Amino acid sequence: MTARSLSFDIPSHSTLAEKQVDRLNRGTVDWYSKRSRLNTIPHEVAQGLGSGLHSADWHVRSLGYTCQFLLNNSGLAQERPVT
Repeated sequence: MTARSLSFDIPSHSTLAEKQVDRLNRGTVDWYSKRSRLNTIPHEVAQGLGSGLHSADWHVRSLGYTCQFLLNNSGLAQERPVT
């Protein structure tokens, strides 16, 4: 999986995750931490891979963690069987 394919999937899951997070009680630690994480995603996706292998590796890993966060918070993780 490439950074481009990871980035392509992020906008659709972001919308779903935002709807789920907005259902949480605002002002709680859980809501604040998830909302803060959602707010950083557009900046992370817009950031390039960088000029070196190390920065590209870090960015692709970070996008993977972002996809996992979105899947866990979009409500879709419960619908998919874990294999």
